Amino acid sequence: MGAYPLSEQKREDLTINLWKHLWLERWQWRLLVLICAMASAFTGVLSPYYQKHFVDALLSGHPIITSLLAAFFLGLLSQFLIQLNVWITFRESLISQKKIGDALYHRVLEGPGGFLAHRPVGEAVSLFAVDVPGAAAIIDQALSFGLSMLFPILIAPLTLNALYGIPAVASWLEGMVTNGQLMNTLAGSSTYLLNIMAVLLLLNLRGAQTPPSAGELLSLLWIVGVFLSRPLRQLPWALVIILDSLSSIRRLQNAFNVPLTLPQVIAPNSPERPILNTALEVRDLNLNIQGRQLLSNIDLVVAPGELVGIVGEVGSGKSMLLQSLVGMVGATFGRFALDGVNTTGPDSPEVRRRMAFVPQESIMISATLLENVEFEYNEPARINNQKVHDSLRPSQFNPEEEHLHEGLMTEIGERGVNLSGGQRQRIGLARAHFTHRPIIIMDDCLSAVDVDTEKKILHHLLLGDWRLNTRLIATHRTAVLPHCDRILFLQEGKIAMQGTYQHLLAQSPAFRSFILKETLTGLVSTSTPESESLNDTSTPEEEMI
Repeated sequence: MGAYPLSEQKREDLTINLWKHLWLERWQWRLLVLICAMASAFTGVLSPYYQKHFVDALLSGHPIITSLLAAFFLGLLSQFLIQLNVWITFRESLISQKKIGDALYHRVLEGPGGFLAHRPVGEAVSLFAVDVPGAAAIIDQALSFGLSMLFPILIAPLTLNALYGIPAVASWLEGMVTNGQLMNTLAGSSTYLLNIMAVLLLLNLRGAQTPPSAGELLSLLWIVGVFLSRPLRQLPWALVIILDSLSSIRRLQNAFNVPLTLPQVIAPNSPERPILNTALEVRDLNLNIQGRQLLSNIDLVVAPGELVGIVGEVGSGKSMLLQSLVGMVGATFGRFALDGVNTTGPDSPEVRRRMAFVPQESIMISATLLENVEFEYNEPARINNQKVHDSLRPSQFNPEEEHLHEGLMTEIGERGVNLSGGQRQRIGLARAHFTHRPIIIMDDCLSAVDVDTEKKILHHLLLGDWRLNTRLIATHRTAVLPHCDRILFLQEGKIAMQGTYQHLLAQSPAFRSFILKETLTGLVSTSTPESESLNDTSTPEEEMI
């Protein structure tokens, strides 16, 4: 639920220079790829040279078998070196992906006040799913393809000039490489055009008096039509890969370079007398992200077993307040205490052991329903079906009624693509119930369930199994508010007013207006049954502020 503290040296290692890592780390293997590509180009261009000698000798009546064998083995060696390069770069790409992915993963865990503090979760998921393999593609595809194209394009014109005195091909190739639009248009027919151009140039240079031999024509067409065909056809594709990879590297580097703003308690040894009989005490909570003051001077004292509702207009700071309490953003505190005892903040182990967080959009993994409730990471799952059922039941999630015919063993798709929004929220509630934490933090986790289900969850879970737990819930649904022991009404990142539901209705016109608007909105939004959204796989945009 919180970050996992790392050493200072390790924390510095997380801000890696991607260019340095991709090109200089494991440099011996990068050098081997370069040598293999160069050797492949030279052996590939020597094969037609020996073909020329064999054909000319064959036509003269004195075939040289060693020339044919040399041409064959040189061509075979050239292809072997190309495939060896592909294997090396593929392996190196996987190693780089793992290192970058691990660094990014720990960066997310260690840096809740970094790029996740002001970006949606979907963007972080995209970094892992798209940009990590995209950045590594500059090794397994751009490097492999690039070198296998670069050396033939450089060597072939030099070979043609040395063997046949054809300098024009070099300038033609230069124009093709440097003119991206022309290259993209002609790449598909480049081999055919080069064949014609090379033969015409050779005939023009030799003249009618000294026509080229059959061996010369064969080697010329082999160099231009075979040796150069692959790199020229792959050139547009390689440029697309390189540009996409550069974009992924830039996005990843920006994520690594975002400075960490970790949650911290400014005065952990405050001499202020602790308040007795408190489950959670927070003093002077402030949150500033990119120069915007989102939360200001918030004091919060919650008694054991108290149900506290947190309401306010969109952008008032409800989600930011709860995310600050669980260490998801880099807020500062004058004091953060549990049971009257000071802690080092929401990232401290004692806080993580005592708090459960239910976000509006719970994370679903590609695993069974049982594993999504237990949610064990890097540990063998505790196969306790009855305990999982006991957590699903008050959360109003019955696998059979939800058409999950394999019960707890039903496979849940990545990010819960085969579940509705309400189903994901109820699984999130069951997951929090399964942990048996004394403090439950809920961020609008009933927004996607229908009215009848909401009433059952309220009766059986919030006021039932969790009646002795300390509960904080941010919500736009008004049905829970009359049952709250206390309500915090937020405006512009501050607690504008607090008290019971009846007290706020009587004393605050702004609160009455808010309740009226939310009630009318709720009547419209709950007119559509939840079952109609079962196939809706879109992820609702998170309320970040």
